[in-house]
Amino acid sequence: MQASQIGLVGYLLMTQKNLGASIDQLIAYYPLLGEGGHFGLHQDALTVNLCYKPNFLSFVQIRVETVLAACIEQTRIMTGGKFQAQRLLLSYPAPSLAVQQQYQELLQIPVEFSAPASAIQFLTKDLALPLIAADKEVVNCLKPKADALLRALEEKTLHQKVSLLIQQDPGLTREQVAHHLCLSPRHLGRKLQKERFNFRALQDEVRSYYAKLWLREGKKTNAEIATALGYSDESAFGKAFRRWEGASPGSFREKLKILSTPIFQQ
Repeated sequence: MQASQIGLVGYLLMTQKNLGASIDQLIAYYPLLGEGGHFGLHQDALTVNLCYKPNFLSFVQIRVETVLAACIEQTRIMTGGKFQAQRLLLSYPAPSLAVQQQYQELLQIPVEFSAPASAIQFLTKDLALPLIAADKEVVNCLKPKADALLRALEEKTLHQKVSLLIQQDPGLTREQVAHHLCLSPRHLGRKLQKERFNFRALQDEVRSYYAKLWLREGKKTNAEIATALGYSDESAFGKAFRRWEGASPGSFREKLKILSTPIFQQ
């Protein structure tokens, strides 16, 4: 993926004077790229970590690897090949040694697993690397447009903000969501009601989606799903699931097995 393929934000990044300015714009305008995740920057005297965290719990590894690999490749292009990352940090456990070798051969940098956060690590001095497509006039033209789009995005409805928060963490309670939005739980309820929504329905929609996703994947037990979705125990999760689907989680699993079994066995 090239910066020019991600529209206005991509052109804004590639026309900055240097890598540091480009990253500053990425941190400011990444919401315009979609709600898939968010970027952050951690810097010390020697190194910089450009971190990425997906907002959704499905396909986390694919999301992280796709985004960070694209960032590495695009940064190399924007700097005329002068950028060299020190390592790729991934927050999940290491796969087999053979797969780890494939990562390093593909990316041409060391890959470290079980890191505190998923990030591209590079030298602080590389923030000063000039960009080959730097163009101040283009930046001055595009920035007001990006600012206007960002303001419009920030004006999204309350129920959309609530839904996004719950998608990031399905275990959040109404009180916790209200705290994130700097509202009292009662005020949150009233404002949602004005939009003809209620917290319980939004929460159920997200929890139902993830429950069915994880049951299909078959990697989590019912107890693990209950905990991930914020239920006090497996029984509470089962009761909620029956309310959504008219069947227990166990029955749902069995139905999936039947549907996936070939009619004619070889």
